[in-house]
Amino acid sequence: MRWTEIAQAIGSIVSGVVGLVGFMVVTYQLIQLKIAVRSETHARLYDQAQQVIGILVSRPELRPYFYDNKSIGPDNELHGIVMTYAEMTADYLEHIAVQKKTLPPEVWEKWVPYIRDRYKSSEVLRNYFSVHSAEYSDELCDALEPPGKTRFRLSESDQASLSPTPEQGS
Repeated sequence: MRWTEIAQAIGSIVSGVVGLVGFMVVTYQLIQLKIAVRSETHARLYDQAQQVIGILVSRPELRPYFYDNKSIGPDNELHGIVMTYAEMTADYLEHIAVQKKTLPPEVWEKWVPYIRDRYKSSEVLRNYFSVHSAEYSDELCDALEPPGKTRFRLSESDQASLSPTPEQGS
């Protein structure tokens, strides 16, 4: 065997080892990136939760509309703020739902009951979704209702009762 053949064999082995080490490093980096993305996702969800819940801390009179199934009519002086908070809550729930793919399955399984509980505990939120469900992702609608079930809808008269009155503007 000539020295050139030996050098080529050593070069092939070294090249293979370097390639394997490089692959292991890239795999490790991808695992770390996945962990960082999941961690950041969770942090953002909790940050948004603090903002949404903070409103209830500063406006405790809104809480029954979102935790105790209290209804509200369009003539109620709180109607505008309650409907705005319903939209904020819906947006927050959607933010959770669209993160399904970035959350570990065992974590996502904990969020689904939370989403459904918020929905079931608020007539205002259910009515809001009945009117505005087309504006929200399938991921959220699937989290609220099992796939294949018809999306929630209100009758036209119920929708009209949720629309702003002329005094409230649009």
